[in-house]
Amino acid sequence: MLQYIATNSSRYSIAEQCQMVIEGGCKWVEIYLPDESDNEVRNAAMDVIEVCRETDTFLLIHDHVDVVEELRVSGVRLSSVKDAAGVRDRLGANAIIGVEVSTFEEIESLRTADIDFVTVSKKTPAELKEIADKVKAADLGIAVVALGGVTLENVEEVLATGVNGIAVGSAILQAADPMLRTSQFLEKIIPVKE
Repeated sequence: MLQYIATNSSRYSIAEQCQMVIEGGCKWVEIYLPDESDNEVRNAAMDVIEVCRETDTFLLIHDHVDVVEELRVSGVRLSSVKDAAGVRDRLGANAIIGVEVSTFEEIESLRTADIDFVTVSKKTPAELKEIADKVKAADLGIAVVALGGVTLENVEEVLATGVNGIAVGSAILQAADPMLRTSQFLEKIIPVKE
């Protein structure tokens, strides 16, 4: 799974970023505007909701649970384990809920929170493998997504750790052709069957 994290950029608007990665084949985008108001996040989301619906692309919003609930987008990624309590009740059974974590212990603490995935930031492949192995052994039913530092050059090594997916922002955004870079990531994630 490839998640694209759209954030403020001097090159492209949130809508332009989402459009390019969706055209490149990505089916999962997240709006990451941690320092913006609910109103600004709502406006950014309104610019991409239609293209996400037309292309069956998941649209998540980082932390702004009120906006997620109001706009009925696909889900939310929370920046803290402590924020996870009660989110499933607010957003409903079909919402996708993710949480940023640093350790396996944090993931384990989410066992009863009905979380779909966690993002694990800036870990070495060895650390990612240890976390992914522990999550599988504990049968938590939570997908592990690597975030931070994933590039086209190291994506295969990251995926070999046993994580379920990757979340990428600047490695796509800063490419000369973000749409092409998205498709290049997907080719490495989902090898073409002959």
